[in-house]
Amino acid sequence: MKLLLAGKLELTDEQLGRLNILGYECTFMSDERNRVEKPEAFDAVICNGLFLHNEVSEFKNLKFVQSTSAGTERLPIEYFDNHGIVWRNATGVYSVPIAEWVIMSALNLLRNGKALYERQNAKIWEKDRTQRELNGMTVTIVGLGSVGLECAKRCKAFDTEVVGVDIKKIASPYVDVFYEASKLNDALKITDILVLCCSLTEDTFKMIGKEQFDTIKRNALLINASRGQVVDEMRLIEALKNKCLSGAALDVFENEPLDKGSALWDMPNVLISPHSSFISNRNADRLFALVYDNLVKFKENAHGA
Repeated sequence: MKLLLAGKLELTDEQLGRLNILGYECTFMSDERNRVEKPEAFDAVICNGLFLHNEVSEFKNLKFVQSTSAGTERLPIEYFDNHGIVWRNATGVYSVPIAEWVIMSALNLLRNGKALYERQNAKIWEKDRTQRELNGMTVTIVGLGSVGLECAKRCKAFDTEVVGVDIKKIASPYVDVFYEASKLNDALKITDILVLCCSLTEDTFKMIGKEQFDTIKRNALLINASRGQVVDEMRLIEALKNKCLSGAALDVFENEPLDKGSALWDMPNVLISPHSSFISNRNADRLFALVYDNLVKFKENAHGA
């Protein structure tokens, strides 16, 4: 089978050899914005945003697609399903580093880390007596997929009350209370820290807006490790200015990179990272293990069909 590896996926010689042993003839294309030559030649594709720049219908013999992203908004899922193309995303690969970023962000916001760093740079010796504990707080996690559950696991280590919100109930020893997505506003009333880990869908697009900011417990924190479009950014800025929220940690934004004119940059109670919460020195090994396992299963199923 001919396999196109598109994007920033890097393989060692040993890993490439393992794919060759499976019977995959690999072609590399580092820039997914380029047009694929002879797309009909490929049986399988590993990619991220390839189909944003290449017409999927031109891949006449495509049978399997592996995304290197946990999100699916860059994939033409409906086309895959209608044409019998097996697809997989990178569920679980980035969950640990994202969950660690969530904990880091919560502690930074509660302990006023940004102000402490600024005082250090200015060589100012001054105690901050407004710092708060994570211990005992109610953390509401919207989206109990792999990322959300890793967040819940770590939050419980700090003796928090973990509230889970999802479209269906997920059993987990790390979730104390569950609300269906339709009851999100009820959960917000008891929320000290709102953590967004849900996928971007029609239902979650700007799911957090004025109504939610008016409803959430006063002085709550928002941590967004999901997608920027899940939050109405203008309403978020208003909520921060009006002190409906006491702070926010944002790794994702409606438009990326975040415009230099955005008010979010200059807010003292906002932490900004450039869509990088997923980055880790261990991702490459996790991703290859997942990709390899999925390619093995695909080939076995294809031969068994």
